[in-house]
Amino acid sequence: MAELNGKAVGYAKLRENSTVDCLKNENAVELHRIYVLERAKGKGVGGKLLNRCFEMARAKGCEIIWLGVWEQNSAALRFYEKLGFVKVGELQFPYGKTVGTNYVLKIEL
Repeated sequence: MAELNGKAVGYAKLRENSTVDCLKNENAVELHRIYVLERAKGKGVGGKLLNRCFEMARAKGCEIIWLGVWEQNSAALRFYEKLGFVKVGELQFPYGKTVGTNYVLKIEL
């Protein structure tokens, strides 16, 4: 959980025992959720949340954090790439009557 001026403005959640084909044999943990309120964006909240996730993953002996992000979420892609995440695969998901694509990104700890 992240706070700004004493108020909750974001949170992140890691999910263990979750993998994708492109990371099958890696010692990895998934960044399952990360949310930052709009008013707190650009104030370092997301970076601090991720740094805490990195610390927690290392403490559990993980070597990689991975996540899925929608291919059209350009702001999130820029955020993760700026922090050093790299694309390692793609996942398809149902999106209405079509199929959407999530990019699988990872970072080595």
